[in-house]
Amino acid sequence: MTGRNKGFTLIELMVTIAIAAILVTAGVPAFNQFVQENRMAAQVNSLVHALNIARSEAVSENTTTVVCASSDQVNCTTDWNKGWIVFADKDGDGKVESGELLHVFPAIDGGNTLTTTVATSIGYEPSGLSTTSGTFTLCDGGGDVAARAVIVSPAGAIRTAAGTCS
Repeated sequence: MTGRNKGFTLIELMVTIAIAAILVTAGVPAFNQFVQENRMAAQVNSLVHALNIARSEAVSENTTTVVCASSDQVNCTTDWNKGWIVFADKDGDGKVESGELLHVFPAIDGGNTLTTTVATSIGYEPSGLSTTSGTFTLCDGGGDVAARAVIVSPAGAIRTAAGTCS
């Protein structure tokens, strides 16, 4: 009695590969969207985190604390897409000096853009009130569908909402 060889035939293997190719083709766009949505959420959370650090530090250390756009982690600039820093402005001059830098946040990446109504910085007074209010809008290639806004009220409160890209 001779045994039959066990294994796949060429046709079975080709059908399996075709099904796998169809599943991968269908899954890649969904995975890309998943990655983009997670990147957007992480970047929004990073900005909210910076603002919360500044407010908390201002109240707990009884000093003005600033969040500002910065590409070199030393000087405040106007391009929030290059990253931002949080510093305790102990001498009130609006500039980062030795011992004042609290946290550095990286640049926006992944094709996202950050626009804002805030020129260069948002400060928090020891009372927790903000020196500047404004809205940050984070956009990706999806337009208004995926846009997120981070809103800072004059009272210093921070909230997120759906945004509008222009």
